[in-house]
Amino acid sequence: EACGLSNVYPTSRYPDARVDAYLFSPCGFSANGVVPAAPQGNAEDGKSSSIHYFTVHVTPEPNCSFASFETNVPGGQSGRTTSEIIEHVVDIFKPGRFSVTLFEAKGRAADPNVANEGKLPSTSSQRLLAPVPGYRRLDRIVHDFEDYDLVRKNFLFPDKQQGPHRSWKQEVKYLDDMFEGGSAYMVGKMNGDHWYLYITSPNESITPPRTPEENDGRVHIARIPASILRGADEPSDETLEILMTDLDEENAKQFYLDNASALASEQLAARAQKARDEARQSLGDLT
Repeated sequence: EACGLSNVYPTSRYPDARVDAYLFSPCGFSANGVVPAAPQGNAEDGKSSSIHYFTVHVTPEPNCSFASFETNVPGGQSGRTTSEIIEHVVDIFKPGRFSVTLFEAKGRAADPNVANEGKLPSTSSQRLLAPVPGYRRLDRIVHDFEDYDLVRKNFLFPDKQQGPHRSWKQEVKYLDDMFEGGSAYMVGKMNGDHWYLYITSPNESITPPRTPEENDGRVHIARIPASILRGADEPSDETLEILMTDLDEENAKQFYLDNASALASEQLAARAQKARDEARQSLGDLT
């Protein structure tokens, strides 16, 4: 609450949110939150029909300050825009520099601002996020992935998973319905730890663009095969990652355990005094 992270997903708007937050000694902070999905058919007032999550990690070392923020924005959700979330988080930490990675669903209409730049047209969304006040954009790179690799270890409790993740067979069927030419593998012991792999064939006609040597703000776009653009009209999640370095020193102090404990004690004393004042007023009204 003191640093403002609680306002990213305020309890007034997300009363069912569950958040676990930890301060480490002598410094450091980690928080993970889950906002349950709205009941089926009741996704309104900005609530989504899918699960919302966010995670924050802060390392406020004097010579190497670092913070990361990740969240998903469920498809079809109304309310705050992605740009507003970015601006809010950056304002909390006030980093010297930061980078944003946005994973968007495939098959959305192309952004007209990008199309007008005369670049290679793309069949996926290329939204131009609003600039954050006080910061200058140095570069922007857009990738449409031509091949996908999924690697995961076997689950200890597969029956506790959601959707197709309860079994590898169901997961492969789900992926086969989405991609063409995929191959599924298992590496390791059947009666011990093992890993599942799902690999699609890359399109060798595309060479992924590399970061330009000059910070000229150019946009690089690659094409995605139309054969895998299915369900374009269905709302899908997008994942937002913000990596921040060179944090503002004064803001970073609140993530040191001693400083945070002192601040919490002051707030507790202030709340106790307020409660006593309210009690006196109530007793005065009775007399």
